[in-house]
Amino acid sequence: MWDLTDVDIYGFTPLKQIVGELIAANVLIVASFLVGQLFLWDGGNFLIGEEPFPELPIENSVPLNWIELGMVVVLAFSFVMNVYYKLDQGVRFLSNMLCGCHIATLVYLCLLLTPSYQWGTYGWNCAIFITFCPVMALAAPDTADCTLFLQAFVFWLHHIALLLCPAIFLWTERFPMFTHMMPYFLVVCVGGLLVWEHYFQMVVGLFVKVNVNYCVFPPPGQTLFTGRWFRPKVYAFIGPLAIFLWFVQVYGMWVLKNLPTISEWLFAEPSSARHDQLPE
Repeated sequence: MWDLTDVDIYGFTPLKQIVGELIAANVLIVASFLVGQLFLWDGGNFLIGEEPFPELPIENSVPLNWIELGMVVVLAFSFVMNVYYKLDQGVRFLSNMLCGCHIATLVYLCLLLTPSYQWGTYGWNCAIFITFCPVMALAAPDTADCTLFLQAFVFWLHHIALLLCPAIFLWTERFPMFTHMMPYFLVVCVGGLLVWEHYFQMVVGLFVKVNVNYCVFPPPGQTLFTGRWFRPKVYAFIGPLAIFLWFVQVYGMWVLKNLPTISEWLFAEPSSARHDQLPE
């Protein structure tokens, strides 16, 4: 195991801060699930004033179209190749498959292949919030170590596919988007991500001696997302980014799909009939 007294690794993050961050994470985990329950309390009337979820079909009987089938192939290929790349480093580096983009890959594969319409709907309404994973990876691509066969190509293919997945789901409307329950899915997703990071990534990383997703110790440095305050700064950045991306994707796709209706409404002659053409 790592020597926890190693100054080069741990010297810039005091133990008191590490413990404080863990306590704060657990408080946020409990708070997120409690707030989530408020949205369901009294049949949704307490916070949203309406039924949280309409009745949904049990089985997902809609076959995949050619775009969705292609996405299954791309995601499965990317996942298998990434397993190969991790194994080339050593078995213990398979722990890096716990990182966000790889989990997002499995989530979208499950959503595309699930026979359950209900679980697919709930999963999709949570999954759209993890779009920040490919966005951050593509904004700061780290391909310096991509020296294996097709590794750099797979990096770009994988993350671009993850970025396109929400757009495909929104365009095909495979599962409904519960916009009125957006805050509920947001807090549930936040709680789930904190649990995953602190009770899976960090624990596994400690046991196998791999710094999975920088959960064991943050990257050294003095830039914005390095150094001892790495984790609080990332948390503060990811939350607003996830919300922003949700609005961009959901309402951006709505505008794209309703361009003809919007154009007719904007350029129609002023009349009483114009009010009948307002988009719902």
